[in-house]
Amino acid sequence: MTDTKHLAELYGQEYMGKIFYYCLRKTGDSHEAEDLASDITVQILTALHEGVDVVNFPAWVWQIARNRYALWAKTRRSRAEAESFIDPDEPETENILTAGGYNTSPSVAEEYAHAEEMAILRRELAFLGRDYREIVVAYYIEDRSVGDIARALGQPEGTVKSRLFRSRNLLKEGMKMAREFGPKSYKPEEVRFVSSGSQISGLPWSAVQRMLPKNILLEAGNNPSTAEELSVAVGVAMPYMEEEIAALVDAGLLKEVGNRFVTNFFIESRDLQVAIRNELLLMSRDWAERYDTIMEKAIPIYRKGCFIPEAMTDGDMKWHLALELLDQMVHGCKGHTHDFPVKHKHPEDSWGFIGYEGEGIEEEWFVGQTGSMMETGTQFWSYQIGKWDMWNRAATWNSPAIKLIGDMIREGRRADTLTPTEREIFDRRNPYTFSIGEDGRVIPNIITFRGNEKEAIRREIAALPEYASLQEAVQTVFDRMVALLRREGHAVLEDQLPYCASSTMWKLRGILLDSMVDKGILTVPAEPAVSTVAMALYLK
Repeated sequence: MTDTKHLAELYGQEYMGKIFYYCLRKTGDSHEAEDLASDITVQILTALHEGVDVVNFPAWVWQIARNRYALWAKTRRSRAEAESFIDPDEPETENILTAGGYNTSPSVAEEYAHAEEMAILRRELAFLGRDYREIVVAYYIEDRSVGDIARALGQPEGTVKSRLFRSRNLLKEGMKMAREFGPKSYKPEEVRFVSSGSQISGLPWSAVQRMLPKNILLEAGNNPSTAEELSVAVGVAMPYMEEEIAALVDAGLLKEVGNRFVTNFFIESRDLQVAIRNELLLMSRDWAERYDTIMEKAIPIYRKGCFIPEAMTDGDMKWHLALELLDQMVHGCKGHTHDFPVKHKHPEDSWGFIGYEGEGIEEEWFVGQTGSMMETGTQFWSYQIGKWDMWNRAATWNSPAIKLIGDMIREGRRADTLTPTEREIFDRRNPYTFSIGEDGRVIPNIITFRGNEKEAIRREIAALPEYASLQEAVQTVFDRMVALLRREGHAVLEDQLPYCASSTMWKLRGILLDSMVDKGILTVPAEPAVSTVAMALYLK
C-alpha cells in the first residue's frame, strides 16, 4: 500500500520548487506561476490525504501538473481561439508534436515533463485510425507538404487539411486521457470453439489459431467496439489491429456495424454457460428413468429393424440408444435447425460456429459427433464422449477405409479378393469396429443400418406412448435455451438464436449419460478407449 505521508513529505522537499519553476516557464508571470503552483500542490496533497494509490510517483506528479496547466491555459483562451483552424502550411506557435521546447535551457523537471509528454504522444499516435495516422506521420514526421500528401493519397488538399486539423484535436484530447490497457493486454483469455457443417476453405479454424484474434473476438463478443476500443483492450497499436480486424471480417467472424465491430457468431460467457448448465440439470433431472423406459422398448425394435452384432449386449446398445433417442427429440423441436444463417465467402462452405469463454469449462460433459460420408452412400458416425476416456475411439477410421469396407459389406466381398492397394487401405482400418468371418467376409461390430432402416425405426419409436410427453419436455428446454441466449446476445445475432439454441441442446447428451451411469442404467465399458459403443455404420 502507498505510504502517502512519506510521499507528501517527499513532494514538499523535492518537487514543490520544481513545480513552481515549471509554472513560471509556462505562464511567464510570477503571480500566475504562484497561483498555478498552489493549485497543483493542493491537488496533489489532497489526493495523497485521500489515500490515492500511486505506482510511479514522479510520473503521477507531473501528470497532475500538466493537467492543471492545461486547465489553466484553457480558461485564458477564448473558445474561438481554441477551435480556430490553423493552416498546416503556416508556422505554428506550438506544434503538438514538438511541444515542450524552450528558448532557455530546460530544467531537469521540464526535461522529464517533455519526455513524458512525448511518450504519451507516441501512445496516442498508435491509437489513430489509418486515415488520420497516415497524414499525421507524413506531415509531422516525414516533413511533407499538404500538397504532396494530397497527391500521394489521391485526396483533395482540403480533405488532407481537414483531417490533419481533426487529428491534432484527437491527439490533444487523447493526451489528456489516463488510458489504461485492458486485462487482455497482459493476460490473454482462452476461448474454445465448436463448429458444424462443411469447411472446405479451412475457415473458421484457420482464423482462430492465435491468441490475438481469439481475444479480439472475445472483446467484441456481445460488445460492439470501435477499432480503437479493441486496440486499447488487447494492447495492440492500431496499424496491427486494423490488419487483424480486416482478416476477421473477411473470414466472416466479425461484422462491421457503423463504426463498430461485433462478432458474427455467438460466444457464450462463463456466466451464461453456468446458467445454461444449471437450467439443463434442473429441467432434465428425472429424464434418465424416462429415457430408460423408452430404450427398453426400443431395443427389440432395433434388433428387428437393423443389423446388431451378436456380441452386442442390451447394455452396450443403450449407449447408442440414449444418444440417438435424445438427438431424435432435439431434432423434433420446433425451431431446431442445423443451418447457420451467415452466408460464407467460399461457396462450398456451410459451417456454423459457436465460442465458449474460458478454457476447459464443462469439457468432460461435452459429447460431440464425428464421422465421414462417402459418395457411394457409406456413412460412419461415432459419438465422441468427453468422460470415461471415450473421445478418440474412432481416430483410426479414415475415408478410404470407410468407402472400402462399406463396399465390401454391400457386395459380400471376401478379404482375400483385395488388390494390393486395397489391402494397404484395409490394413490401416480400425480393427475394433468389424471382424472377418470364417468365410472371409466383413462382419460389423457396430450397429449397421441399410437403406431407410433408421428412418423406419425412428418412426416406430416415436409412436410409443411415452414418447410424446418426453418430446414436450425437450421442447420446453429448447425454448428456455432460446430465452437465455437472447438475454445475453446482441441484435446482430437475433437470427442465429435457433441455430445456437440447437447447438446448446447437445450439452444434454453429456448430462444424460452422466445421470444414467450414476443410476446404473449405463455401465462404462471395461476398455472404454477401444469400445465400439455409440458408433454406427449407414449403408445407403
